[in-house]
Amino acid sequence: MSRPEQAAEASELDVLFPDREIRVAGQTVTVRELRFAEQLRHHHQLAPLAAALAEAEPTELGGLDSVNRIYDLLAAHEEQVIALVAVCCDRDEAWVRELPAADGENLLLTWWGVNSGFFMVLRGIVGKSGLTDREAGKLAVAKHTNACPLLSPCILLILLLSGQATTL
Repeated sequence: MSRPEQAAEASELDVLFPDREIRVAGQTVTVRELRFAEQLRHHHQLAPLAAALAEAEPTELGGLDSVNRIYDLLAAHEEQVIALVAVCCDRDEAWVRELPAADGENLLLTWWGVNSGFFMVLRGIVGKSGLTDREAGKLAVAKHTNACPLLSPCILLILLLSGQATTL
């Protein structure tokens, strides 16, 4: 297998199995993707962050400074992000809050790497894509039925509950 084929295969595996093990504060921590029930349970924390990402200009999230812009958006939603990070690494919020800066940043960047697909797919649906509500709904369903693990049925609920869509 050639290197490009190996890279493509590794990328596909990252999509299918995005969970990561890292060392944080001397402990091995598994940072995992939000599960469906967790997305529903934590909708009130996901919705403001998803809306902020949807409002960002495409050039802000795709250029060289995108890491800084994303970090700014995450920091602006500190309470929600800390709660979501805690859920995704099976730790309590106090543990996440008390991490030294380097460990906290490593955990945050890993969490974003594992869960960014959810937010970026949602951003593409509700952001400045020019899609009508109905088209966005069709896209969400089409991507979900094509076994795209980055898009969950929870997105449809977020669209409706956040006021981003009125009909699908």
